[in-house]
Amino acid sequence: MRKFIVAVALAVLVAGPGRAQEAEEFMEQVRAKYQTIADFKADFTQVVCDAATGTCKKFEGRIEVKKPSLLRMEVKRPESQLIVCDGKNLWVHLVKDKQVVRVDLKKTNNYLVWLSPLDKLLTSKVKNGCRANGDYQCWLDIPEYKEYFKEVKILVNRETMMIEGLDVTDSGDNTAEYRFIGIKANAGIKDARFKFLLPKGVSLVNTE
Repeated sequence: MRKFIVAVALAVLVAGPGRAQEAEEFMEQVRAKYQTIADFKADFTQVVCDAATGTCKKFEGRIEVKKPSLLRMEVKRPESQLIVCDGKNLWVHLVKDKQVVRVDLKKTNNYLVWLSPLDKLLTSKVKNGCRANGDYQCWLDIPEYKEYFKEVKILVNRETMMIEGLDVTDSGDNTAEYRFIGIKANAGIKDARFKFLLPKGVSLVNTE
């Protein structure tokens, strides 16, 4: 698991006596910011690390998010994938394998659902406070997923108050890190971008 070393002098919002409320007040500012945002798009990088093998894999692509529950992720490197949340299902098109996986959003603990559109991240309470080390880093408490994830952290740009990163550590110490680059808010994204049409010649796997 990646270790974060933060100098005490930079820990301006550490949870503790008199600080927990301060961290929650900061999160209220983040929530207020997203109340003004209907959609956003950005480039992204994702680094996934397997604790058992000690190996990591990096993905790059484009993400689009729209309220109330729509998400589209186009993975371009190292291989093409398309991930779509249409409000009811999570669709994952593995282009190389000619396979599509469909997951009921109500029956998954996949952290991609949090990006659709960041709802659970925005409604969560601060667990271990927030710290400033360039961006603000806030550790969150998401009770409904506590058996699956040891740690959930967001990175917030101190100038724009936009979430520019998400770090997750699951119960097996596997990690996933997202970074969002060049965020464009209220881009006027059409609903049609979040409709998934099953391509010809692929196998469909339904998970329940």
